[in-house]
Amino acid sequence: MKPFLPLIFLILLSIALLFSNIWGQPVYILDEAKNASCAREMFDRGDFIVPTLNEDIRTDKPPLHYFFMMLSYKLFGINEFSARFFSSFFGVLTVLLTYALAKRFFKGTVAMGSALVLLSSLHFNLQFHFAVPDPYLIFFITIALCAFFIALEEHRPNVFYVFYAALALGVLCKGPVAIALPGLIALLYLIFSKQLTFEKLKIMRIPSGALLFLLIAVPWFVLVGQATENQWLESFFFKHNVSRFNKTMEGHGGPFYITPLFALIGLLPFSIFAPQAFYVALKKDYKTQPLILFSLLVVGVFIAFFSISQTKLPNYIVPMYPFFAIILAYFIYEQDVLNMRRYKLWISFGVYFVVTLLIPIAAYVALPLEKALQSLQHLAFYFGLLPVGGLLAIYFFRKRDLTKANLSIAISFMLTSLCFFYIIFPRIYQENPVIISLPKMDTSQPIAYYKRLNPSFAFYLRRPIPKLHSVDEVKTYIAENPKGYLITERKRYKDISDLHEFEIITERKDTFERPVTMVLKWK
Repeated sequence: MKPFLPLIFLILLSIALLFSNIWGQPVYILDEAKNASCAREMFDRGDFIVPTLNEDIRTDKPPLHYFFMMLSYKLFGINEFSARFFSSFFGVLTVLLTYALAKRFFKGTVAMGSALVLLSSLHFNLQFHFAVPDPYLIFFITIALCAFFIALEEHRPNVFYVFYAALALGVLCKGPVAIALPGLIALLYLIFSKQLTFEKLKIMRIPSGALLFLLIAVPWFVLVGQATENQWLESFFFKHNVSRFNKTMEGHGGPFYITPLFALIGLLPFSIFAPQAFYVALKKDYKTQPLILFSLLVVGVFIAFFSISQTKLPNYIVPMYPFFAIILAYFIYEQDVLNMRRYKLWISFGVYFVVTLLIPIAAYVALPLEKALQSLQHLAFYFGLLPVGGLLAIYFFRKRDLTKANLSIAISFMLTSLCFFYIIFPRIYQENPVIISLPKMDTSQPIAYYKRLNPSFAFYLRRPIPKLHSVDEVKTYIAENPKGYLITERKRYKDISDLHEFEIITERKDTFERPVTMVLKWK
């Protein structure tokens, strides 16, 4: 039984962190509300082909995450928990995959360390708390890369079929990026490890693997093309793929160096050791440690690709986190055989403590900037766990006990994550205009919107909300309905304020967004 204890501990810890309060936070963030609402509409229609949002075709993403959400709606009902269930589920599997891969090629402490690096990261935890396609993509890219590496290094040709199947499922999560980046990584690894030979290509089962890929990935795209007269395909491939790479979309741009900065911030706390970890990794003998070379290529390809992409978001590089975590854990848990002074770890611990001091200060300053959150400034004090952990880490480091120093860092971040998901995050998002407005509305009455709708309304109202495009349409709608509600935003209100004597039910700025949502009532 003892050999299974670390695995059991890791499973329980992963569930505790990645499933933490997924039922207690409103579905409000724009992308999450759009995806959860789209899946709900497909579920209500029993439609597995055409994604829609408020009955308009939605071309942002392929359907695999919708399918899983629909299954969850069937099992648990339509609610916050079911919308996010499989996101957290695949998060647990991603951690276990990382652990299993590291354990095959390193000692157990490095494997457990890789998992703890991931679970300590608040950003990694965040990714698997949302009803969006990214958690699914992260998992399928991770399993694809793991399968490729194991198949090649352990000479197990049939495992390549897992690689091709996972790539196909990744494409059904988010599109061509799921094959482009893993494919480039695989090619580069063959080149750098000097395995790009006819014999190696032959055992990769490329013709039959390509057929398997096509059988899994292509049918839905054919069906959605037929059902929408190719409208879905044109919008998805050209607008949401080519344009995102060539142009800055939705204001998500930035200089090239913002992508590696995303990586360093995203894998805090242990990314403080990134300079030393990459220094050690780059000097390794890759014949004896091939996973280090492979992990370096994964990290390098993701950072390079999204550095030159014009649209930049922190979540784009998360599929590389498991391999970044392996590089960090290899360095951290080999410290017993390395000269600590040589790698100047005291600088890393010093920087870490400064960062942990700045986080609660930044939260304390930032919260009042949102008018609706001024009364929640006290929530910043929960981040005070971080500098406490930083002090303990410095204390144990000075005692030359790196195990306890690293545990202090990990535990303080994990406890902060639990506070974030159970206390901070839900309390902040309870102040959003959708959750504030709905109890004040008689939702059995007609509800329409003018110009703009927060998609969270669609999720919670669970019915189509008519869109009114012009002032004349608003006038006609009011004339046809003796009473009802109109949702709009403040800057649009002046267009229609003279049409009727409206009662303003709520007027509230969208949390961490620019628009001010207004709910108007007429009778």
